[in-house]
Amino acid sequence: MPQNNPKFILEQIYNFIVEKPTIDSQSQFMQLKTFLSELHESDKSTFEAVKPYNYKGVFNGKQQTILAHAAPSFLQKNEFLHWMSNQLEQ
Repeated sequence: MPQNNPKFILEQIYNFIVEKPTIDSQSQFMQLKTFLSELHESDKSTFEAVKPYNYKGVFNGKQQTILAHAAPSFLQKNEFLHWMSNQLEQ
């Protein structure tokens, strides 16, 4: 399936979020919530983050639930972006 969110867009969003002053002190859940809420393609009210690591929203043009239990650390940029790209291809 072709991606509507190519890797360079994922990287731009990632770079924007990493510049936030408190991102490195947040939990993995909150870091992922911040990233995925920016990636979400619909009204913000339709994005849902459910602990421990479930994120529901419109990603890559369709309604999806991203299960992030096995996500690498958000601060490991290359590994995280590779993992995220794979999640969106499913």
